[in-house]
Amino acid sequence: MTTLVNFGVSKIYLRSLVQDYFFSEKGKRIDSIGDLDQFLNFLVPELSAYDICFSVSKIFNQVSDVSDVFDIFVLKDLAEVHKEFHSDVNFALGKNQVFAVVRDIDAFDPYSAYRRAESYIEKIANLYALFHHKESASWDRTAAVKNKGDDSLEIISVYNNPIQNGFDLPPSKAARAFNEVIKNFSMDSNESFFKFDNVVDLHALASRSDSNTSQLVNIWISLETLTPPSTSSSKIVNITKKIMPFLMLNYTSRLLQRISGDIYRWNSSEYRKLIKKVRVDSGQGSLHKIAKFIMLPEYDSLRKEMYSKLDDFPLLRYRIYSLNDIFRDSKKLVSMLNTHKKKVEWQIRRIYRTRNMIVHSGKAPAYIAILVENSHDYLDQILNEIMRLAARTKECSSLDQAYEFMSIQMDHYNRELDQVESFNSENFSAAFRSWL
Repeated sequence: MTTLVNFGVSKIYLRSLVQDYFFSEKGKRIDSIGDLDQFLNFLVPELSAYDICFSVSKIFNQVSDVSDVFDIFVLKDLAEVHKEFHSDVNFALGKNQVFAVVRDIDAFDPYSAYRRAESYIEKIANLYALFHHKESASWDRTAAVKNKGDDSLEIISVYNNPIQNGFDLPPSKAARAFNEVIKNFSMDSNESFFKFDNVVDLHALASRSDSNTSQLVNIWISLETLTPPSTSSSKIVNITKKIMPFLMLNYTSRLLQRISGDIYRWNSSEYRKLIKKVRVDSGQGSLHKIAKFIMLPEYDSLRKEMYSKLDDFPLLRYRIYSLNDIFRDSKKLVSMLNTHKKKVEWQIRRIYRTRNMIVHSGKAPAYIAILVENSHDYLDQILNEIMRLAARTKECSSLDQAYEFMSIQMDHYNRELDQVESFNSENFSAAFRSWL
């Protein structure tokens, strides 16, 4: 799937294929493992030419010369759209709008064609904004997409801002966390405060933007701004080294939190029954209970009981089994952390290369949305940790202190893991942080 995404196939399209193949009324009955080959062949993409029709503001009438450069043609009413698409498509046109058709977009699927066509519409709007600032060229998110190969036509609306795929607190908890930070946040250093404040603004710009390139550049600038500089190493080496403790210390806790949430979403009553059967010390909460359930041999029978209830949910069952296989053995856990660290380092370098590609050549890879999602997650982890240290625990009063503190914490975490030969009820919490 990741290879197909890297080739430029839309994740939304892949999801729809899987949904139709397995779960629709005409879905495939799985009779043998050989059916996998048929499914994989079903996924093999083919390039097709697409025409895409948007509802756009009448400003596009005034920039027809530029529109021609991008093969965008303005149509004034629905009758012209019907003639263009050879179909009586019911496609809305708002007040002070016209239709704009982007022709001959080569893509693997209609969603990828939509995104590429929209980038042309957006480019014209951005160019127009260079010459006129009071009124912007706008367009609707819904579009008619026609495959010129088989004449199929569908109305789709794609709005998938990768920044919004990150973890969000429920509104009530978000409000409490916001109030706590505003009330208690303090940094003794003006330089640290101004940097943090600037990054907050950059984060907001990235969140409001619909442009993946703009989002990635703003997020990377934020990472650069926050990270204390170094005179002994290159920029990318320094940033990678100094942000790694923020990302590594939280990793095992996030895995446990995620499996806890997945079990709850599967069956909330079974989750509560499970939690009641796990005993923890005073002051320890549900994260410790899930950790014991996943990690310790004394809960083998409880895990087997859970497996027996998950016959219809093999992926969830396998994830519990896989986490148990890793977390029960300190050496396997350390090996998993080292592998994750290497993958994160690779991803940070991909983000940096893509940022350079955008700035120096104006290009971006097809998988930029994944990089935006990951980089935003990295930035959020760092910001949340800094706010925790500066507002909740008051352990740090500058960015330099926060980065140094996290480095020390990472060293301490590694030493604790190295000293564990096997996990038990006394030392299991060495595997994760419980104060997220």
